[in-house]
Amino acid sequence: MYLSKKELDDEQLVKLLKEGSHKAFETLFRRYYTSVCAYATRFLDDAQDAEEVVCDVMVWLWEKHEEINILTTFRQYLYSMVYHRACKIAMRNRLAQSTAEYMEEYRRRHELDESDFVVVEELKERIKKAIDALPEAYRTAFLLYRFEGRSCKEIAEIYNLSQKTIYYRIQQALKQLNKELGDYLPAVALIVVLGYLSSDSFSDFQLYEQSDSTAQIG
Repeated sequence: MYLSKKELDDEQLVKLLKEGSHKAFETLFRRYYTSVCAYATRFLDDAQDAEEVVCDVMVWLWEKHEEINILTTFRQYLYSMVYHRACKIAMRNRLAQSTAEYMEEYRRRHELDESDFVVVEELKERIKKAIDALPEAYRTAFLLYRFEGRSCKEIAEIYNLSQKTIYYRIQQALKQLNKELGDYLPAVALIVVLGYLSSDSFSDFQLYEQSDSTAQIG
C-alpha cells in the first residue's frame, strides 16, 4: 500500500520507519528533502555540500531506523541533525579556505618559489579530505580548537573529559593530517600548513609536553 503524506502524519510514518518500512522512509524523504536542503544552504555556501549533508543524514536515518528515539517532532529532529552536520562541514570548509589563503600570503611575503607550493583550490580540497578522514572524536576536538579558537580546557568542559584527553586527540589529528598531506604537499608547504594549523593557543600543549610520550588515551 502506498503511503501518501495525506494519509499518514510524521509520527505515524516514523513508527513505520522504525519497523523497517521503506515506503515510510521514502515518504518522509520526499516530504522534507527540498526544504531541508534549503535550510542547509544557510550554513553552507556550496549547494552541493548542502545536498550531501542532507543525503548523509537521510541515509543515517534509514540505516539506524531501529535505533531512532525522537523526543520532539520528526521535523525538529531532522533539522537539528542537519544543522549540526552542516556546521561541522562549514567549519571544515572555512578552515581549509583560511589555511590555503594563509599559505599563499606566506609564500608571497617570503618571496618563496611557487614550485614549493600548490594552488589555493587544490590545497583547500586536499585539506577538506584530510579533515574528513579524521576519526570523529579527533576531528571535533581539532575543529573546535583550530577554527573556533577554543582552548583544551574549554573543549574538555564541553565534553566532560580531561584536558589531557583533548590534547591527545588534537595531537593525533595533527599527526594524521601530517600523514595524509605529506605525500601531496612539498616539504616547505607542509611545514607552513601544519604550523598554521597548530598555531593557536599553543600554551595549552605545553602543559602536557612532558607526559605526551606515555599517553595512551583514545
